[in-house]
Amino acid sequence: MLGQVGLEVVIREIDPSEYWGALIEGNYDMAAVYWISNLDPDQKLTFSVGADNNLSYFTRYNNPEVTAIVEQVRNELDSDKRRGLYYQIQSMVKDDAHWVDLYYSPFSHLTRTNVSGFHQSATGEIRLHDISLN
Repeated sequence: MLGQVGLEVVIREIDPSEYWGALIEGNYDMAAVYWISNLDPDQKLTFSVGADNNLSYFTRYNNPEVTAIVEQVRNELDSDKRRGLYYQIQSMVKDDAHWVDLYYSPFSHLTRTNVSGFHQSATGEIRLHDISLN
């Protein structure tokens, strides 16, 4: 499909034990990663475009104007102002196109009949303290 938009792609399979190192070192042109989030947009925003120690989720994205607004929105208590800042960041980052969310994958789980209280939220969280064995 990438060829249809003019990108020539050579898929290189690497051992899973090497994958994390390749992400950290930036030894890739494109990588497939997943994201599990909480309900506050700051978590993904800061992690993926905040230009902090994780190198914007190892994409090395760094836009000083975006970083300044990320810091501003983290300290904004007015929800309407915060929403407007998030929209502004999304617009700027979309134009830079360093990250593309491809799809949402629903969660599938199997449990035993003696397991109760198991639930995974829409954001991927599993609360282990709610699970019990009967």
